[in-house]
Amino acid sequence: MANKIISSMSPSPGKTKLRGLIMKSSKLVIALTMLLTSALASYAAEPANNKDDINSITAVVKTHASKDAVEGVFVNKIIGDYAEATVSIKDTDGFISYLKKADNKWSVIFYGNAASEESLVKLGVPENIAKKFAE
Repeated sequence: MANKIISSMSPSPGKTKLRGLIMKSSKLVIALTMLLTSALASYAAEPANNKDDINSITAVVKTHASKDAVEGVFVNKIIGDYAEATVSIKDTDGFISYLKKADNKWSVIFYGNAASEESLVKLGVPENIAKKFAE
């Protein structure tokens, strides 16, 4: 009688395989979710850490202001082929500059006090990137 009770409490081979498949599937879903989240986060807001891009952006932005007046250029965000930089100018509030990279060269597409998400889209910035700049 004791043997019957023990054998009826152990899972059948079919149930064991099913549980194993469910566990493997769950781990795969979690891994894919983490990978996708990481990839989207890096595309959505790449840190401005590419020294060549930062140096190029800084040089291009400085051409839109008196070089003697520029106190500093800070590259806020680089997202794909678009960038946002803040320029501090002596005795003023400075300005924001938006740039686009084409043929491996950065060019200013807007500079001024502020640009709305809608105005950036009109300048050709993709909506998803304009939205990230507006945040």
